[in-house]
Amino acid sequence: MWGLNVSMHVLVETGGNGGMLDKMKSWNDDACHWQNLVGPNQAPRYEAVARIINTLCPHGFVLDVGCGEAVLLNYLPATTKYLGIEPSKKAAESARARCAPDYIVHNTAEEFDAGQRKWDCILFNEMLYYTAAPLTLVRKYAGLLKPDGIMVVSIIQQPERSLKRKLFWWAWHRW
Repeated sequence: MWGLNVSMHVLVETGGNGGMLDKMKSWNDDACHWQNLVGPNQAPRYEAVARIINTLCPHGFVLDVGCGEAVLLNYLPATTKYLGIEPSKKAAESARARCAPDYIVHNTAEEFDAGQRKWDCILFNEMLYYTAAPLTLVRKYAGLLKPDGIMVVSIIQQPERSLKRKLFWWAWHRW
C-alpha cells in the first residue's frame, strides 16, 4: 500500500509479522539484529525505497536516519550525496567499512545535531519502532528538509492505528 500526498510519501508494508514490535522493543546492540537487513528478502523494500528517492529527488542529498550498515547505498546511484545516522556502534563501524567513513554518524536520531544543514530527502527506514516519541522525531526532521524536500517512511508492518492516524494527520496538516 502506498499512502501519498503532494509532499510526503509513506511506504507502508503490511505482513504477518506478529510479535515484531515486541522483538524490536527488546533490540540491543549486542544482539546485532541490524545484520539481517542485507539479505535478499530485504531487497524488494530497499528497491522500492530507492525508486522513490531516485524518482523524486534524483540528485538530492539523502539523510538516512537509523541507517544500520548503510545497505540503502547498494540501491542508490554512486553519485548520491548521503549521510547516515546510526545509534548502534557495531552497525556504524560496519557501515563505515563499506563506504566513506564521513558518510556515517554514530549517534541517536534524537541527539543528532544537523547544524544548518538541510536535506532533499530524509528517510526513516524501519526505525521509528525504536523511538520513544516517533511523531516528535518526525516533526524535528521535517524542519531539516529543504523547501521541496521529501520524507520517506518505511514500516514493515501495519503500525498501531493511533500512530498511523497521527502520522497521516500530521503530514496532511504540515503540507
